[in-house]
Amino acid sequence: MFKRPGRFAFVEQEAILEFTPNARLGVEFGLHAFGQSIRGVPDTPNYSGVNLSGISNEWRYVVVPRGGAWETQATLTLTPQWASLFEGGAPGQDFALPLLFILDAQPIARRLYADLNLLYEPDVSRERGEAWTRTSAFTASGALSWRFTPAAMLGAQLDFANAFDGLAAQNWRGSALFLGPTFHYQFNDNVDLSGAWTQQVAGWPQGPNLTEFTRSRAKLRLEIDF
Repeated sequence: MFKRPGRFAFVEQEAILEFTPNARLGVEFGLHAFGQSIRGVPDTPNYSGVNLSGISNEWRYVVVPRGGAWETQATLTLTPQWASLFEGGAPGQDFALPLLFILDAQPIARRLYADLNLLYEPDVSRERGEAWTRTSAFTASGALSWRFTPAAMLGAQLDFANAFDGLAAQNWRGSALFLGPTFHYQFNDNVDLSGAWTQQVAGWPQGPNLTEFTRSRAKLRLEIDF
């Protein structure tokens, strides 16, 4: 969110229902909505509104179960997504198939947590009346978190994001580096709250890159087990 010049604020809300058929497989169904406030952004009409935007279905599989000296685990997720709205509330069709590899570990048991995420996102989209476009993105993320109390954790996250034309990353369009804090709080065995805020600290070919990426990113997640 917060592109410049102008003002671009974007908030996405996602309601998720998750099933775990067994210890290694998880399945999620998601319903997406977002709110936008756009003022003075070049090539984008001014717009304010909240809309139902699309649906998603995540399949998560634990490739390597947790174990070893650092309690390491490797997980693979595939998330087919469909959306029907674009920036400024423009109607259209968007199909994405993000593929995410997650490697997490505990270098210091129950204290220091480390994560490495590799995300590849091919996307096919078309605004109403326009031609289909094919793009892709690759993001590498690393994070460290420290457990200060049994319930509270604080940390930091570094993201290196890349945008391309074509589903197979044929033509590079730009890159950006994001850095910011993270937190996690466990209210009880069934309820936890986590979040992250990252700021673009560098961009290419001319930084910061506010053509392909936003200036800031924020994420807040409330999880309830039942």
